[in-house]
Amino acid sequence: MHFILMKLTGLIYRLILKPLMFKFSTPDSAHEKMIRFGAWAGRHPSLIGLLKFSTKFNSPMLRTLAFLRSFDSPIGFAAGIDKNAEITRCIEGVGFNFATYGSMTAEICPGNHKPWFHRLPKYKSMMIHVGLANNGIEANLENLMRAYDEAETILPGVSIARTNIPHSSTSITAGVKDFTKSFKLLQGNVGLIEVNISCPNAYCGEQFGEPQALEKLLSALDKIPRTAPVVLKMPSDQAWPEFKKLIDVALEHNVQGITICNLRKDRTGMEIPETWKGNLSGKPVQNISDDLVAQSFLYLRGRLVIIGLGGVFTAKDAYRKIRLGADLVEIASALMYEGPQVVSEIKRGLVKLLKRDGFTSIMQITGIDAQKLLSEN
Repeated sequence: MHFILMKLTGLIYRLILKPLMFKFSTPDSAHEKMIRFGAWAGRHPSLIGLLKFSTKFNSPMLRTLAFLRSFDSPIGFAAGIDKNAEITRCIEGVGFNFATYGSMTAEICPGNHKPWFHRLPKYKSMMIHVGLANNGIEANLENLMRAYDEAETILPGVSIARTNIPHSSTSITAGVKDFTKSFKLLQGNVGLIEVNISCPNAYCGEQFGEPQALEKLLSALDKIPRTAPVVLKMPSDQAWPEFKKLIDVALEHNVQGITICNLRKDRTGMEIPETWKGNLSGKPVQNISDDLVAQSFLYLRGRLVIIGLGGVFTAKDAYRKIRLGADLVEIASALMYEGPQVVSEIKRGLVKLLKRDGFTSIMQITGIDAQKLLSEN
């Protein structure tokens, strides 16, 4: 029954709902409606119960360990969609086993001028220019606390970034102070904290994507007693030597993982109107992420948890990223292009791939193709 409902949901989304949405709603409007509907559905337990029933899938083969805790599967929800943690019940309902809401900032952040989104179906990508729009962490604490208290099969976390307001101080010291305020507010209220040092749509740029600035930030955060593991959201446009320097800084501080990686900036070879502002999600990030995941896995050898992000639309995509070294995998664009049942589809597909290749646990495949990929390149 679960399998039939999953297939039916997928057909309805791909053949009816998505074509209508793409034709009659702008990306900005569609995103706003999705958040409103998800928040409304979350207030109706019967709807969430039906959602859980239709997407339910568990297998002991998918259980994995990260951050000294067990996850029912390695599949998580990436930051960038639910900026204010408004649809947390739906995110758990569709089968995610960890989530990063946000990114959120210490102060209210209106974001960049709209449009915030452009669809690129040819590339299975979204061009994103939100600029960290959110209500501020203090306003979102109630949502975060509820998500944390109610969590059953999901580890709810939040991504934090520097407040993106024009004409504010651009100094590193001010940025550290801003991050520190957010970090303190979250203690005891979330299960995971992602420090976004690589948002490409901010007025101050990616200040903490430089080793010296990152050292100052992490030194300040080290002084704050914490209740949740910390990961860094890494950039997509740094070559390995520069990327490795950021990892080296992280290894010297109280950091437990890295998310690889943020949006792609380079549009080379892609047919995109010059007037469109923003950076790329989805498939254009896939190869960049895969390479950095493999190199990070071989360098770290288990010293940090690796969360792979970028271009995961199918079970094969997730399987590849784990075989290259990701302990956990996040998805975002796939929800729009494939539908909410894609989480269950990926988990079912992973089990099939494991059985096909003679494995009994997802943990057996982590990193087994990392050296092969780098040798081919």
